Amino acid sequence: MQIQVEDLVEQAQNGDKQALEELILRIQNPLYGLSMRMLGHPQDAQDATQEILIKIITSLSSFRRESSFLTWAYQIAANHLRNSRKRRQELSAITFEQMAEFIDLGLTITDQYQQTNLPDIKLLAKEIEISCTQAMLLCLDREHRLVLILGDFLEVNSIEGSQILDITPNTFRQRLSRARKSLQSFLENKCGLVNELNPCRCEKQINACLLVGKIKPEKLLFASHPICPENHKYNEAIKIRQGLKSFNKTISILRNQPEYAAPKAFSELVKQLINSGNYHF
Repeated sequence: MQIQVEDLVEQAQNGDKQALEELILRIQNPLYGLSMRMLGHPQDAQDATQEILIKIITSLSSFRRESSFLTWAYQIAANHLRNSRKRRQELSAITFEQMAEFIDLGLTITDQYQQTNLPDIKLLAKEIEISCTQAMLLCLDREHRLVLILGDFLEVNSIEGSQILDITPNTFRQRLSRARKSLQSFLENKCGLVNELNPCRCEKQINACLLVGKIKPEKLLFASHPICPENHKYNEAIKIRQGLKSFNKTISILRNQPEYAAPKAFSELVKQLINSGNYHF
């Protein structure tokens, strides 16, 4: 029988390193997923998650059970991601207008340039869909990106979201609405998955993305990334979108992204951190 999180927290606060290790292993995947979507690159997400987990470990004694442990952990993560330095993908982020121009250029390139001997087309199309969603997230400022990730990826309600971000529930709902409208406007005008009248499809962008080096078949950032065992959303994405109104299709695109799993080596790293004796909790 699995030990409840509340019991693990109590044991960890009393100095039980094994309980702390189990506690951290239970939350590392959602925190890594949050970091991935905020930062857009696995290595940056791994670095940020490690920094977040160190903060959680060293602040554990301050947890007073005024919220769930995961909500408290998300609060630490959100503060860290909101205030840390910009990393590689944020530094090269573009606007929605620039994304629209690139999509139009990609369709033109597809008509003029044909790549032969491509690896799995479906896998490359999947990489482009996830990359496109990630690029859209990076078009948003950090505050609206955080709200959107919490509300539409992690499906946090406005009460929990307000606790995580230290804002009112109404402010959380307003920011989520603005972020959704920004994405919906872009997707309705450019994405064939949301509006069938739009010419763009993920597979139509493969040639352009390969040509300019946006994706590399031998090193896919997203489509080949490890996912959580319970991941069940992505493969149903297209089916779920069929018959939905465009607004719901926009949300389904967000919610049907992979549930990223932290790299296997990360678990050993966490264990080493806990047993190093450098951090007191």
